[in-house]
Amino acid sequence: MLAKIIMVVDEYDLLINQPDPDASVSPSEALSHLYVKGQSLFPSDVIVALVQTLSVYPPGAIVQLSDESYGMVVSIN
Repeated sequence: MLAKIIMVVDEYDLLINQPDPDASVSPSEALSHLYVKGQSLFPSDVIVALVQTLSVYPPGAIVQLSDESYGMVVSIN
């Protein structure tokens, strides 16, 4: 399991820290890329755990909206 986690984190790091800074993507784009295209290369449970860990508002988080109401994050875009 540890090797699978390291594979996914290494790919994430490679996406956001390219040798050419212009080729790097934002952290949210990297997570999106891993979630959409990485499922065939990496274990989906590890990808989902990384997305939930690194997201600003992970699923299940309670947030206060601009109209002062409260809501729960149910998914990540």
